[in-house]
Amino acid sequence: QWIEGAVALNVSRQDLVESARYFSLLRGALVRRLRMSNALYLTFGGCIASQWQVALACFAAAAEALLTCETGRGVTARLASAYASLLSPTSDSRDQLFLEFRELYRNRSDVMHGRGHLIAPAERLPILARFGDALRAVLRTVLDSADYTHALEGDDDQRRAFFRALQ
Repeated sequence: QWIEGAVALNVSRQDLVESARYFSLLRGALVRRLRMSNALYLTFGGCIASQWQVALACFAAAAEALLTCETGRGVTARLASAYASLLSPTSDSRDQLFLEFRELYRNRSDVMHGRGHLIAPAERLPILARFGDALRAVLRTVLDSADYTHALEGDDDQRRAFFRALQ
C-alpha cells in the first residue's frame, strides 16, 4: 500500500469473490509446505518490507522458488524463459515477457551485488511495483491450474520437463 499508483483505490464485489477463491488455493499451498509455500512466504515478506531493497530481494527469491529448475550459469535467461513460457501460450508475446523479466531480474542483481544505489530513487518503487505485478501474474497462473501447481511443487526434473513442454 505504500507504493503510490500501485494500489487499487476501489474494491468491487468481483474482487472480493476472486480473493476468496485465491485464499482457498493459497491456504492449500501453505498447508502442503512444498515449494509454493516457500514462494508465498517470500512474497509476503516482500509485501510487508519497509525497505525497497528487501522487498525486491524477497520478490525475486519468490520468483526463483517458482521458476527455477536447475543451478549454474545463465540463471537470468532460464528464469526469464520460464516466466515467459508460463504466462504466454504464444511465442509472439513471449519475447516481450522474456525481456521484461530479464530487466526486472537485472534490477535484482544490482541490489544483491551492491549496486542498488545506482538505481535512481524515482525508479525504485516503480521497479518494485512491476516486480510485484510480475510475481502476482505467475502466482495467479500457477494457482489457476492444478496441473501447473502440481508440476511446480515437484522436484527439479519434474519442473524441467514441465517448462520444456510449455516451450
